[in-house]
Amino acid sequence: IDYRSALPPDGDISGEITLPLGADFSIGSQWSENLHLGATLSYTHWESYQELAFVLPDGSTSASPKDWHNTITVRLGAEFDHDGIVARAGYMKDGSPIPEDTLDATLTGMDRHYVTAGLGMGIGDMDVHFSVLYKLPMGSRSAGTRYTYAPVNKADYTLDILMASLAVSYRSVGDEEAAE
Repeated sequence: IDYRSALPPDGDISGEITLPLGADFSIGSQWSENLHLGATLSYTHWESYQELAFVLPDGSTSASPKDWHNTITVRLGAEFDHDGIVARAGYMKDGSPIPEDTLDATLTGMDRHYVTAGLGMGIGDMDVHFSVLYKLPMGSRSAGTRYTYAPVNKADYTLDILMASLAVSYRSVGDEEAAE
């Protein structure tokens, strides 16, 4: 089978993308000596992402419509400091901008709910922080895209995420007399 004839010609490919405008609205409060709470609403103007288009070496254009819609992401967090040991917890709801008509295998476009937790502490001149992020298993997203492939690209998409992070930093204490 000759697959080469189905591929674009070799050479340079170019394209442009308009990244969305975003705005964050945050509020935080020190509820007690040890407890800090915060919340953020993030607006992303995804309407600017109308299509993904590339100009191929032969001058033709390959484009796939996106037609994404605007989203608001909600983030809530808390930090509790007890004798230098800091515990953190959070929640985030991140809505998908991708409509069913343009959902495809290039990106898992579904609403996502995350929980986070972490611990941090100072040990001498070092800080050690450990955190985890987990996407709650809240369903999947079905698509019946009509633009991407023929026949129609139909699929069920799921997304599983569990991330862990360990950060270790060192504070260099310089000669205080030299600083004066």
